[in-house]
Amino acid sequence: MIPPATLAAFRFGYGPAPDGAGPGDAAGLLASLAETGPAARDDWDDRHALLRERRAARKDRRAQVAGAEARNRKINTAYRELRLRDHKIRLSAAVGAPVGFDQRLRAFWDDHFTIQAQDATLKLLLPHFHTQAIAPHITGRFRDMLRAASTHPAMLLYLDQTRSFGPNSRAGWQRGLGLNENLAREILELHTLGVDASYAQTDVREFAELLTGLHWDAEGFRFRPLRAEPGAETVLGQRYGGDDADLAPVLAALDDLAAHPDTARHLARKLVVHFIGAPAPADLVGAMAEAYLSADTSLMALYETMLQDKRAWAPAFAKVRQPFELIAAACRSAGFDAAQIMAQRPGVIARDLLNQQARMGQLPWRPDGPDGWAEDPETWITPVGLAARLRWAQDFSARHLGDHDPRAFLNSALGPRASAVLRSAVAGAESRRDGLTLVLASPEFNRR
Repeated sequence: MIPPATLAAFRFGYGPAPDGAGPGDAAGLLASLAETGPAARDDWDDRHALLRERRAARKDRRAQVAGAEARNRKINTAYRELRLRDHKIRLSAAVGAPVGFDQRLRAFWDDHFTIQAQDATLKLLLPHFHTQAIAPHITGRFRDMLRAASTHPAMLLYLDQTRSFGPNSRAGWQRGLGLNENLAREILELHTLGVDASYAQTDVREFAELLTGLHWDAEGFRFRPLRAEPGAETVLGQRYGGDDADLAPVLAALDDLAAHPDTARHLARKLVVHFIGAPAPADLVGAMAEAYLSADTSLMALYETMLQDKRAWAPAFAKVRQPFELIAAACRSAGFDAAQIMAQRPGVIARDLLNQQARMGQLPWRPDGPDGWAEDPETWITPVGLAARLRWAQDFSARHLGDHDPRAFLNSALGPRASAVLRSAVAGAESRRDGLTLVLASPEFNRR
């Protein structure tokens, strides 16, 4: 029999806390969401200044300006250090969270609004997107998160919204440029209604025309009326806008999409699959969707309904920890705290987090597509994936667990989840490292 607190630590967190304490019911998990730390400082000005510097330095290098090479090296070093610090902050938050449910939800919503860090600019802007567009809203209303995510510079850049002009707009005529439907399509297919929802290509195009004024600059998000398609647009039978282009109709459309029944079911289904497993029971999805709509797109209503269902507490562990989860759980089990993670040298973070994630199939902030990381266990548990996990377990044991007794580590990492077979294998291991590796490579540690 697995105690509810142990089950919750694995299914809804990053494993047991070092002191072993943690909530074992829906009320405790929901209460833990109110215990999150202070909001991250808005460092947009710092990031954009570095981005602007980097662009200027690269331009000088192309023009062979004296001293440009040295300037580029200095800026590239600052850029790499900031990126590694961003990853340290992310890992330290997962490792140091008292319960971890809040961090798991942050990761879920980061993935729901996937942005692939495909170039240097997006790598610089993506952490700002996570801390300023997603994190503040995980316990609020989805409509507010949708607004923030859809208008953030990183999303606009990633989905080429900066290249979208109203076909009949003044700027479009002057520059000979037209519509880009990427943002409109992804909002409808992935962020709100779902790919199987009942909308047509005409809805995508009209919505794309409605979004044409969205842009950004050094100050952040901006609405550019001269780029916007003039006149009203009709999306899902609802008319938005009129003679004067402004932001209000765009926000109204986003709010309506957030409150659409298809969106409610789409979000509910994704949450159930992520935390409990597939297939998501239709009755649970329906109950969650109804609670969400009744509470004006409240995300807490979604979480509460899911957690109060007995299937959320079933002892079967149907999910597989993704590589980042695996590394965070190992650090947590080893007794590391947030300060220790932040104190690690950049090279250690690159070697033991970023490189290991990539080897296990999860290139940091680079999922294969805009629909995010795969949820099915079969994607992660493959011959190649298993070999990479075993190598990681060996490396982590050798580098970070040398002083740990394997049996004590087994108890801190798995507690009552450890099977009698695993306990016997760890106790009989030929070496300390072999015993520690067995724990990290075990099905119990890799499944949630």
